[in-house]
Formats: sequence, C-alpha cells, structure tokens
Amino acid sequence: MTEQQKDALLVAELAYIPDSPEPQSELRMLYNMKRRRSLGRTSNRQKTPSQVLAECIQYLKALYPNYQFQYDRVFFTETSRRVA
Repeated sequence: MTEQQKDALLVAELAYIPDSPEPQSELRMLYNMKRRRSLGRTSNRQKTPSQVLAECIQYLKALYPNYQFQYDRVFFTETSRRVA
C-alpha cells in the first residue's frame, strides 16, 4: 500500500470518529498514528480498524476514565474483519 493509499484510507476511517470535544481529538490522533503503523510494510501483523480503535480507547480510558468516547459503532463493527 502506498502512502497516498494509506492517507486516503485513514481520512475515510477518521470520518467515523468525531473530533470534539477534547478527548475525541486525542482519540483521532492516537488512532491515526496506530492505524498507520499497523498498515506499514514493517508491521508484523496488520490489525483491523476495530482492533486499533479498541487499543486506543483502552489507553485513553486511563486518562479519561469517565468519558464516553464517540465513534460510529456500525462502521467499526462491520470493519472488524477487514484489515485494509
């Protein structure tokens, strides 16, 4: 996958994660970084969008334990089997 293809894929996936209020922007930033890494040529194992999102939320819950992160559950459920 080329960098342009990764960029297009990430823009499309990030559309399903709102960017506000504040903890949401951190979720988007972390998702972008981790998903891009999972799609890399040197990645040992590519992960599905839902796997990456779950890791991000788990990490951010330690910082924002009472915050309910928002994302399109239908999209991330449907993509739970899709890697790229």
